[in-house]
Amino acid sequence: MEKILYFSFGNKGGCGKSFLSMLTLEYLALRGAVLGVDTDPKQFDLLNRYQEIQSDGFRIGSSSLNQAGDAENAVTRFGNFLEAEGRDSSVVVNLPSGAGETLDGQGELIRDLADSMGYRLVSTYAMEINDPVSLEVLKESLKSGFLSAIEPENRFVAYPLFKGDISGFGWYSDPLRKKGQIGEIAVPKFANTTAMAKMKEAVPGRILEIRDGKLGGLSKIEQIALARWIEKVFVELDNIFGKAGE
Repeated sequence: MEKILYFSFGNKGGCGKSFLSMLTLEYLALRGAVLGVDTDPKQFDLLNRYQEIQSDGFRIGSSSLNQAGDAENAVTRFGNFLEAEGRDSSVVVNLPSGAGETLDGQGELIRDLADSMGYRLVSTYAMEINDPVSLEVLKESLKSGFLSAIEPENRFVAYPLFKGDISGFGWYSDPLRKKGQIGEIAVPKFANTTAMAKMKEAVPGRILEIRDGKLGGLSKIEQIALARWIEKVFVELDNIFGKAGE
C-alpha cells in the first residue's frame, strides 16, 4: 500500500477538521498501518479517543505545530517525530486552528520531507460557512502557502454540509473555483444530532465499531443510521485516496 501523509487543515475550530481526521484515520486503517498525530498541545482529540486502544497497526502520537513564532523548528521537530514513529504507516495529521500561521512558510520543507520518506502528500481544507476569513486563508494558502506545495490532484476543499447548504461556503461561488486549482469533497449532512453527539462523546472507541454494535450508548436505529452515514463519508474519501485495490 502506498504511504499517505495527510493533513487535516482549516483555519477555525468547529469546522470539522478533527472529525474528518478521525474518519480518515479509520478509513486508512482499513488499508494498512496508520499513525494519527495530534498537533495542538491544548486539545488532544485523537489521543483522547484512541489512546487506550492502540495497537501495532493503529497508533496515536503528538507533535506540536501550533507555534507560529517558531515555525521552522516546530516543523523540524515534527519531521524528527515522523522519522522516528512513522515507520511503514500512513499518517493522519490533525492540525490546530490557525495552523496556516505555522505551515504557510514551511510548505516546501514539508513537501521535501514527504518526498524523501516516500509519502504521498495530501491535504484537505475544511471550509467554514458564511466566513470570508476562511475563504481568504484558503486562497492565500493556494497562492503561496502550505497548499501551494501540494499538487492540485492531492489537495481538496472539504465542505462540511452539516453546517449548511453548499452555496453558503465562500469557495463554492468564488471565480477561482473554476480554474481547477483544488479538488472538492463534501462531508454529508447527518440530521440526527443526538446520535452524532453520542458518537463524538464515545471515548475511547473506534468509530467503526458502530457498524458492529460495539460503541456504547447508541440504540440500534442510531447505530444503523450512523453506519450508513460513515459509508457515505468513505465514498467521499475514495475520491481522495482511490478505491481499495485500484
